[in-house]
Amino acid sequence: LGGLSGADAICESEASTLGYSGNWKALLSTSAENAADRLSLTYPVIRASGGVVVSELNLWNGSLSNPVSPNDVGSAWTGSGSAGTHSGNSCSDWTSGDSGSGRRGQPHNSNSNWVDWNSDIGCGNSLRLYCLSQP
Repeated sequence: LGGLSGADAICESEASTLGYSGNWKALLSTSAENAADRLSLTYPVIRASGGVVVSELNLWNGSLSNPVSPNDVGSAWTGSGSAGTHSGNSCSDWTSGDSGSGRRGQPHNSNSNWVDWNSDIGCGNSLRLYCLSQP
């Protein structure tokens, strides 16, 4: 992914391609920075395809009002536990594409598995990113 800056650039590019403006960041944790600390959130958090994901609760409370994706679209890289903190596995802080493992979430879940499926996968796999608009 090219580290956090590379992942953020992917989010910026994807958002622009879909016609969304603004600043976008990937929901990823590294050994030096937790996702919960690097993201500025405003509530409600809403899916781009519509539907409130989190109304006025803390995104990191372990559950969502609605899943990020209503369909099983595969896993998303997070490197995070359910509190948005580094899980210990983040593909060498998102700089390794081949060795090691990374924590993932399941976008179709609304419980804490959305961000922390409690399962790591090899860094050579191609997973999605959660991209959040930043104020």
